[in-house]
Amino acid sequence: MSSSFSASRWIIRCLLVTSAYYLSGRLGLAIPSIGQHITLIWLPTGIAVAALLRWGNGLWPAVYLGALLTNLSIGSSLLLAAGIAVGNTLGPLLTANGLRRVDFHWEFDYKFDVIWLVLTAMAGMTISASGGTFLLWLNDILPASDLKSAWFTWWMGDCIGVLLAAPPLIALSPRTCQFTHEQRVEIALVSILLLSLNWFIFLAPNHLTLAYIPVLIVMWAALRFGIIGASVTVLADAVLSAWGTAIGHGPFSMNEKNNLLILWIYILTHTVVSLVITALRAESRRLEIDTQEAYLRLNKIASRVPGLVYQFRLHPDGSSCLPYVSEAIRHIYRMEPSDVHADATAVLQRTHPDDYAAVMDSILRSARELSPWQQAFRVRYPDGTERWLFGDSIPEREPDGSTLWHGFITDITSQKEAQSELLRAKEQAEAASRAKTDFLSAMSHEIRTPMNVILGMSDVVLGTELSQEQRHYMTMLKNAGDNLLQLINDILDLSKVEANKLQIVEEAVSVQKEAGEVVHMLQVLAHKKGVSLELRMDPRLPERILSDSLRFRQCLLNLVGNAIKFTEYGWVVVDIGQNDNQPPDLQCTISDSGIGIRPEHLEKIFELFSQSDAGISRRYGGTGLGLPLTKQLLSRMGGTIRVESEFGQGSRFHFTLPLRAAVDGTQQPMESPPPAHTIEQETPPLKILLVEDVEENRALIEIYLSNTPYSLAMACNGSEGVQRVQNEVFDLVLMDIEMPVLNGMQATALIRQWEQQTQHKPVTIIALSAHTMAGDAERCRANGFDDYLGKPIKKQTLLAALARYTAGRATEDRNRVNDEA
Repeated sequence: MSSSFSASRWIIRCLLVTSAYYLSGRLGLAIPSIGQHITLIWLPTGIAVAALLRWGNGLWPAVYLGALLTNLSIGSSLLLAAGIAVGNTLGPLLTANGLRRVDFHWEFDYKFDVIWLVLTAMAGMTISASGGTFLLWLNDILPASDLKSAWFTWWMGDCIGVLLAAPPLIALSPRTCQFTHEQRVEIALVSILLLSLNWFIFLAPNHLTLAYIPVLIVMWAALRFGIIGASVTVLADAVLSAWGTAIGHGPFSMNEKNNLLILWIYILTHTVVSLVITALRAESRRLEIDTQEAYLRLNKIASRVPGLVYQFRLHPDGSSCLPYVSEAIRHIYRMEPSDVHADATAVLQRTHPDDYAAVMDSILRSARELSPWQQAFRVRYPDGTERWLFGDSIPEREPDGSTLWHGFITDITSQKEAQSELLRAKEQAEAASRAKTDFLSAMSHEIRTPMNVILGMSDVVLGTELSQEQRHYMTMLKNAGDNLLQLINDILDLSKVEANKLQIVEEAVSVQKEAGEVVHMLQVLAHKKGVSLELRMDPRLPERILSDSLRFRQCLLNLVGNAIKFTEYGWVVVDIGQNDNQPPDLQCTISDSGIGIRPEHLEKIFELFSQSDAGISRRYGGTGLGLPLTKQLLSRMGGTIRVESEFGQGSRFHFTLPLRAAVDGTQQPMESPPPAHTIEQETPPLKILLVEDVEENRALIEIYLSNTPYSLAMACNGSEGVQRVQNEVFDLVLMDIEMPVLNGMQATALIRQWEQQTQHKPVTIIALSAHTMAGDAERCRANGFDDYLGKPIKKQTLLAALARYTAGRATEDRNRVNDEA
């Protein structure tokens, strides 16, 4: 079915091409130029080229048959007609194949389509003209003297035929033939004008002056109706002009060869002008369509951008405009795009008055330096509302000196509001943190004051003769006090970490010494529980490393103490060495055979106030602060911690710290003060004033200093203390900070002021404070104190502080004696 349909379609097309060729050939032969075989315009070549190009080279038999019949119709012999038909077929075939190879556009969308049509027609018709004239000369129809002019006439007639007939037939389609009613009326007007002009020029008496007026009609048709209108108009004009010239009318007489050449130039001018205008019109319309499509695509893309996409042009004279703005300008600036295309003043005037100068300065700086423009600013709308905007664009210099920015503007009001909320939240959080710190400081002071008495008196009582039962009770009391003090210290340390006020002091630390002291300290506790405690050190470790000795000892105490607490029997092992990282880290592993941790609780043990379960909390006690504090301390020192555990099989805590060997000259940790009895044996009597408002604390210090070479006087508040210093001579003052009437800070300030005014030798003042927050000691020293002791104060700590003073005084006395000698 398909093959029979294709054969039928081929036959129909062959019949159409043969008929069209024959009829147009008879029309061309009606206006001959040389004999019966050579005419001014040979339209069949154009029909053949169009048919072969559109329907394929398979229609060449139709072209050949049409050419054969046409030549036979004027009396040519069969042999001559067959030979001429060969040339008439090969010429269009060459032209059609040439157009296929150069990406030819059938609707003449580009000017190069016109050029390729002209060139391929000239090349193809060379075969037709050469074969035809040669056969005419061979059959004695064409004398040798006329061979050159006959060839040129044949070739020119064929070329003009291709240029006249091929374009409308190639471009013919339903789309190119769609005309509106107004266009059809206009086509009728063009036809009438063209016929009238050609009648005046070629059929009426000679009107040479009107000869080139039809080109205006051709241009009109090309501009208004495209390739079909232009081609049909040119074809009609050419046929009329050639026919009028052939019958002896018009400005171009057949009697003169130059006039024939002028006629061809006349027809070619009309033809080429119409085709070029058509191609240029198509390019212009295509460019316009492409521009519109690009604009629409840009608008679609810009509509999905969260903001205004724009181009801003600043002219050298200071004027400005927005060549392109997306539709978002309607809600960003509450304007229409058309309001700003020619003048951007309205947009700039929407800038908030307080931001206008900064915006203009940034624009001018960007134009001057050709640097990206980025600016956050506010706009104020006519109704008084305001919004925050952010602009970002890139400038480029234009040939006329203008600067053109390409960029976008987004509404950042919500971000600004969020920033304000975050700022307020930050301020509230800081205020809450300060309030918490103040509360902890106050609670620390209030708790440490009685704790000072409880622990101090416990130490005093334990130093007396007691029964076994009494010593047991006092030991329990002291242990409870120590646990409470440890809890307070942990809470304060966590508060310091959270407030970023915990100071890490980098010093030379002997890991073996610190770890050995911790293990030795906890051996008694382990021995009481029947748990073996072992320390294993890697001999490869440096003698000293850079770390914080106090915090390292604190972490080790927490972890080893926990291991002993949660181990009923068995062992606890502390392994300290270095891992295989490059560079290596100090690695400490605390292993035990204790109760272990359930898998679901492993991630919670480093959270504040968290323990593995409530039963363990009730059985073993604790607040859940030790491990979180240890993790925070290790993190501040650049270390990490992790845990491995099997419930009922024990746990392994691993922590690491940077392993950096200490070099000579590195700060050494402070050694413990010498024992009190050494001080007592070497120290002369001193007169000490204790300024303290709490009676129990006064009694405790009095007991501490009994049986020592120190004599003690007392004052109940800061005012009384100032008076006694001014009226009596004391070697040293122990000054409490929180007191009624005058606190310790105020009293010390008055004493230092009095000393300066009277040129009195400054007395040593040591602060006694229950405040132990970060910076308290430094604050006391900055306000005139010589030293600082935090409560609870142990006897050895107090005596060590006094020893430092007496040692310094003894050195001064020796130096003075030497100077006098």
